Amino acid sequence: MTDYKGDDVKKITEAKKYRNARKTYKTVKELVKRAKKDRGRDWYLNAGKTMSEVREALKRKQNIDEALQKILLLEDNLKKYKKGAFREFIESLLWAGILALIVRGLFLQPFKIPTGSMEPTLHGSYDNGDRIFVNKIIFGLRLPWIAYDKERQPIPLQLKYSPVIIPVKEPARWDIVVFQTRGIIGLDQHKDYIKRVVGLPGETVEIRGGDIYINGEVTPKPAYLGNIYYRNTGLSGFDGEYGQEGRAVQVPENMYFVLGDNSGNSKDSRYWGFVHRDNILGRAFFIWWPISNRWGYLK
Repeated sequence: MTDYKGDDVKKITEAKKYRNARKTYKTVKELVKRAKKDRGRDWYLNAGKTMSEVREALKRKQNIDEALQKILLLEDNLKKYKKGAFREFIESLLWAGILALIVRGLFLQPFKIPTGSMEPTLHGSYDNGDRIFVNKIIFGLRLPWIAYDKERQPIPLQLKYSPVIIPVKEPARWDIVVFQTRGIIGLDQHKDYIKRVVGLPGETVEIRGGDIYINGEVTPKPAYLGNIYYRNTGLSGFDGEYGQEGRAVQVPENMYFVLGDNSGNSKDSRYWGFVHRDNILGRAFFIWWPISNRWGYLK
């Protein structure tokens, strides 16, 4: 057990008083703001004078006993403006919920990979698929509560499908993107898909011998894609309209051609065409679960 000398005890006591006075000062400062409307201008000016005196004492670390007495007296006078513990708890929950909605809606969102269409980059299953984070601000800020239907007409009150109003950067080739299926014919209109961008607006895209040809020239795959082989046919050997052998397809303006890394088991642009720029929600950038040798940033 530590033995404290008289001077040490005095210093500890003074430090506690100072911390208590600072904490009480912050609390009373909020109470004074709440009471301003009820108590009137004259009361508010007097209270402000007291608060200034206490603030100055705290700043100089002098007359702490007197400052604490003043602030406690003012606090006692403002008891009715204190929030109950339950109310503070509910308000904290509400603010946390609002913050989570803002972050999820505009900046960062978790997704689960439900299928194996992006193997081996992302492992997918309905029960145990990879969990990833998607950067939703990287391609631009979206306008809340406005959406487009498949004819590109505005639909109100749907945050998830809002158009980009402030572009930041455009999706690049080989980006892994999450996009909404609204307006893509042949797909459930209320799903989110994840694929890799291979064709950009205005380009021609052809799949030939496992490689991607852009505007008639082979485009080398990045080293991190390893031996991924892009096929003309995929699910059940079906030859999609936009992936036929020997056919180069033109990517329309504001559209993107996307493929799954697991080309033999992916329903992608070879079958249903192109993804509109406004449908792209963000770029997948991090595997956060499971914690394994694949945990970390995505390429």
